[in-house]
Amino acid sequence: MTEKGTDFAGQDQDLQVYIPLNAFMRRYSNVDYIKGMYVQVEDGYPLSGMKAALRGLIRKAHDMKPEQKDDFTVFTMEDVLRTQEEGIRLVSVLTVIASTVSFLIGGLGIFAIMLLSISERKMEIGIRRVVGSKKRDIIMQFLSESVIVALVGGIGGILAGLLITVIVDVIGGFPMVFSMNIPLALCISMVIGVLAGIYPAMEGTKYEPVKALYS
Repeated sequence: MTEKGTDFAGQDQDLQVYIPLNAFMRRYSNVDYIKGMYVQVEDGYPLSGMKAALRGLIRKAHDMKPEQKDDFTVFTMEDVLRTQEEGIRLVSVLTVIASTVSFLIGGLGIFAIMLLSISERKMEIGIRRVVGSKKRDIIMQFLSESVIVALVGGIGGILAGLLITVIVDVIGGFPMVFSMNIPLALCISMVIGVLAGIYPAMEGTKYEPVKALYS
């Protein structure tokens, strides 16, 4: 026999056995109704015409009156793909919103940590100023620390995401695909680290060396 391959639903037709519908309903499903069916359209036949024809046939089979609403649904693969695309877009929007909130919370956390760190390191700042460090040196030091904290958090989040992806791959059999969003996330983490550390770093340069040593 000639191999047929997979159908449009992705099922292997060479592993399927066809039996009379009545026999299946009586021996296997034990029901007297049909939940759904697939219809294959000839090449060149308009899908809109097919949907209208099927709708009329099913309404007639259900003995429905003109004013009654359909108690069934007729859809094509285009409808399915359109629904999937809408779902993917919705998930993408929600992901962007969740990521934005996470980055904002992380940035506020770094901001608070750096402010606390600078307030507790007045003597260190004073010593550095006395031995010749300039204000820009102090700024660069605390900006570097802020970026490092942000990168550590970003790398930790990426590793956690990769771990979850591996678990899903092992359990569900979904392939793991490397995304360019990973380096983008690291870049965003660095930017957030810089933005969150600018104000605390500037505050660190306002301490007078002598007062900082005695504080």
